[in-house]
Amino acid sequence: MASEMVPPGGPPTDPKWLEQLVENQKQEIALKANELELEKQRDNNNLSWARESLAAQERDRKHERECQRDKQKDRQRFVLFLLGIIAAVVLVALWLGKDAVATEIAKAVVFVAAGSIGGYGYARSKAEPSADLNQSPSEPSS
Repeated sequence: MASEMVPPGGPPTDPKWLEQLVENQKQEIALKANELELEKQRDNNNLSWARESLAAQERDRKHERECQRDKQKDRQRFVLFLLGIIAAVVLVALWLGKDAVATEIAKAVVFVAAGSIGGYGYARSKAEPSADLNQSPSEPSS
């Protein structure tokens, strides 16, 4: 770099020229130091942004799992409530001596349960592997 600045007749012997050369190199070194400091600060900012992003993703995934769990609990409670009502109706029918009504209700429950289980199995077999939340990407689909 210094050789590019030397005039064609050889290096000048003027001390002001040498002082200017040294001063320019000092400024260049200071500029490089500032550039390195800015790059370091940019890397630190990127690191903190990445950490915050990962923390936000973690919170989001946790919230999503909690919501899915709550939905499943609500469905289970609803099914248990319906089964309780149906059982109470069947018991009342049996208590009143209406055996035919109780038998028809039991048949209807069995048919609805069989259809539900069959439909669930069919939908599960046709579902895309990415739609299954419980399956990790490395596991093969069943």
